[in-house]
Amino acid sequence: MEFPFALDHRLSHTFDLSNTVRIGAVFPDLYTAFGERDGFLETPLVAPLQPGSTTRFRLWLTGAQEAGILAEDALTPLTRDGDFWKGEVNLPLEMGAQVVVVARAEGSDEYLGLLSYALGG
Repeated sequence: MEFPFALDHRLSHTFDLSNTVRIGAVFPDLYTAFGERDGFLETPLVAPLQPGSTTRFRLWLTGAQEAGILAEDALTPLTRDGDFWKGEVNLPLEMGAQVVVVARAEGSDEYLGLLSYALGG
């Protein structure tokens, strides 16, 4: 039996935002460049991040030549896997420090900020 139509099936997950506020979790800050790169964040979804922890990052970006995590003036590169970028990063110990996901577009020498996380407890 043939069906003359295509089926588009998408799953979505709804967060109970009242619960995330209660436990002190918030979404990371998004910069315009993240949307311009058709960004999709898989992990970590909430901030603040735990100081001194090893944190796994995984996100989807189109048109990026390089991507990395900028913390304490040090850039930790992420590994490309198709249009996904992933890696584990040892975060600074300092409470209140900022961790920024950055990317360099193809044909550019400049890194752009995409997402920003605060470190806290």
